[in-house]
Amino acid sequence: MIKRLFLGGGVTALSAVYQQLFSILVVGVLARYLKPEDFALIAMILLFSNFVTMLSSVGFGQAIINKKHISENQISTLFWLGLALGVCSVFVLNLLRPIAVSIFGQNQLSELIPLFSFIFVMRPLYIIQRRINEKKMKFARLAVFDVVSVTISGMVAVYAAFASYGVYALVIQLVLLHAGYLVIFMFSDRWPGKLYFNFSEVKGLVEYSIKYKIGEVIVYFEKNIDLLILSKALSASGFGLYSFLMKVVSSPLRKVTQVMVTVLFPYFSKEKDNFPIEKLASISSFSILLLFPLCSVAFVYSEYLVRSALGEEWLGLVGIFPIAALGIALQLLDGLLNIYYPSVGKVTKFINLSILKFIVTAMLVLGGSIFGLKGACVMYTVSKLVNYILSGYYLYKYTEDCKKQFTSVFMALLYSMFLTALTVLIAVEVGAVGIVGLAFSVLFSLIATSTFYLPAIVHSWGARS
Repeated sequence: MIKRLFLGGGVTALSAVYQQLFSILVVGVLARYLKPEDFALIAMILLFSNFVTMLSSVGFGQAIINKKHISENQISTLFWLGLALGVCSVFVLNLLRPIAVSIFGQNQLSELIPLFSFIFVMRPLYIIQRRINEKKMKFARLAVFDVVSVTISGMVAVYAAFASYGVYALVIQLVLLHAGYLVIFMFSDRWPGKLYFNFSEVKGLVEYSIKYKIGEVIVYFEKNIDLLILSKALSASGFGLYSFLMKVVSSPLRKVTQVMVTVLFPYFSKEKDNFPIEKLASISSFSILLLFPLCSVAFVYSEYLVRSALGEEWLGLVGIFPIAALGIALQLLDGLLNIYYPSVGKVTKFINLSILKFIVTAMLVLGGSIFGLKGACVMYTVSKLVNYILSGYYLYKYTEDCKKQFTSVFMALLYSMFLTALTVLIAVEVGAVGIVGLAFSVLFSLIATSTFYLPAIVHSWGARS
């Protein structure tokens, strides 16, 4: 199963790399035709609508993955439950349009929200099939599906922006993404929704799903409370810069988290009776060693990246780009540690920890917003550091046999700090600028990380295979 896991993870990672490179290209093109205010508007609608999107699945997919054995009747019942919730979400979202307009002060949201509501019906129609594929670790075919959907939706969005559709180009991109998944799964997999429904057979799964979803909703607010606060605290231009930065920087790193969770959650769920804590620790260590040196590249080359990729209009991002990159990297590391609780069924602890991290993020970002855009970015990063420390403390305190494992994580953090400082020092001393210096810095980080730590990680995974 370890070989299958690594093969699936490799294919999924390659797919994610393509998706991110393509998405960066698309965003770069869109930035030439759209204004910062357009990205601010789409950030507002996403913040409001994504909350309802989560309710349309209620974690049924995760329940399917976590349960060792599940019948076709149970799958059918969960399918119809999810679809019913999706239809309800459409009505709820449209009823709440005046509230969204009132919160954000943008009348155009009233026109955009009905378009987004198509997503809430489409997603339940294919999400069960996707989770079944994940449970069976069929990651290669899912990677192909992702590439096709992302490519088509991105190309259409670029055409729409070129044709002066404005913010509607971003709306079209998201709707077509889900429409693509729906069409692909309809023609590639057997339909899960046979004419059968018996709630008593899925009661335990629904209870797990509700608890998981509560935790997921809290995590969603913890990850997005900064957008809600800053949409009111900053000017439209300032919030446009911040939301665009979060989209550009967080999208690749959040995709990495998504890939890791997608691949690791089914594996850890199968091993929940004898959870391999050393494997989680090794992945966390490697991620630390990989991300922090790469973040140092953002410090050295932020102006070059912004100027060459986005243009003069976006130079306001230069001062906050590296700060936000570090904060999002910490959020990724925190997300890895959070895999433990749902995998072993300790969802209540997951909820309690998520509430604590939400409070920390809200308080620090609100305080930072007093000092403007840069102050908000600094406190956002501080909040992610505090949350990561809290996650590590919870695991260290409440998980058996993990103290030795997470001591190695701490050592990896120290080594990563040294490697980060060395990367910055070499880049500055060499004085290389442009694409050559950028490529050198990234290559040095990857080689140093792989040479000194990758063999130990491979050994830890081979020990229990």
